[in-house]
Amino acid sequence: MLKGYGARTHQGPCLEVNEDAVEADPAAGLFVLVDGVGGGGVGDRAAALIAAGVRKAYAGFREDPDSTLPFFYGARYLLETNALVNAVLRANASAMEANAARPLPARGGGSVAAACVAGRVLGVVAAGSCGAWLARGGRLSPLAAPDGGGEAAAGGLGFFEEPCLAIREVRTRPGDAVLLMSDGVFARPGDRDLLRVLGSGAGADPDAVIGELFDLANGLGNLDNQSCVLLSF
Repeated sequence: MLKGYGARTHQGPCLEVNEDAVEADPAAGLFVLVDGVGGGGVGDRAAALIAAGVRKAYAGFREDPDSTLPFFYGARYLLETNALVNAVLRANASAMEANAARPLPARGGGSVAAACVAGRVLGVVAAGSCGAWLARGGRLSPLAAPDGGGEAAAGGLGFFEEPCLAIREVRTRPGDAVLLMSDGVFARPGDRDLLRVLGSGAGADPDAVIGELFDLANGLGNLDNQSCVLLSF
């Protein structure tokens, strides 16, 4: 039921290194956004590792529905959402394994917001300072609120064996829009500002709408990397 999507990441107006990463696999209905932590040469590599790890693990679980989900199973969730949770947890285990061989200053991780689309149902998994929001009927409501700490390591991936995950499923409706955003996009604009940009971009290229969201945040003083995934239903 997904009509269109956009996925963009940018270093932002001030930073020379982009520690964010995005992965989009519309054929599988998978979209991943990661806000890395650790500094240049560390956070960027960690973000890329986590994002690619989620995509690879999700593909494996999705292609083999009889496979054992090694970390988590929730009976209330679809197989796709369970697969997404396990993919995020597997990426966390891989990031922790990579960190174990490194000294503390070289250890990296990241916050994550990921979504999977299965027909009319959207599954969302998030951890750390990234989040997901649903725009419906002129209102913007959180599907997975960021932890608010402003530091990816506080609740993100790569540092703890059992990261705190927000898990949510929602049945989408025609006209819905879902935003996955790093704090370089959502931290400064208010809901009305974000909805105004979404509304003015009706029928436009989703990537162009994301560009307008970046410009909005930058105009309000953003200094951080920026990433956003926009899903239109």
